[in-house]
Amino acid sequence: MLTPAEKLAIATMDEVLEDPKKFGIMTFAEYKEAHRRGRTRKSDTFGLDHIDNGSRILGKVKRQVYKYETRDGRVFEAKSLAEIQTIAQNQGVPVNSLKAIPEVREGATTELVIEVTFKEQ
Repeated sequence: MLTPAEKLAIATMDEVLEDPKKFGIMTFAEYKEAHRRGRTRKSDTFGLDHIDNGSRILGKVKRQVYKYETRDGRVFEAKSLAEIQTIAQNQGVPVNSLKAIPEVREGATTELVIEVTFKEQ
């Protein structure tokens, strides 16, 4: 048995608009009325409160680090995606054949560092 959140994750927009209650979401009319009376909870706002969690996480990102790893194990660091593209061209590798492997690490404080390693395949 799927939870309303799991159902929502695999639903199409048409299914959600047809029967929002099936997914544990208020209809727009219910939301509008509850909001007018000041009775909305954060979790009632169309089931999209999880989006706010993403913005909180991204606000903690201190920097992004890009790396390029060749088939033979050599690693190049880059400051931008444009540099990754240049390295790939210099290696004779099409950019669209690279595999991107993102990793989130904690920095010196509570800030986060996103490290993306591009590997030749």
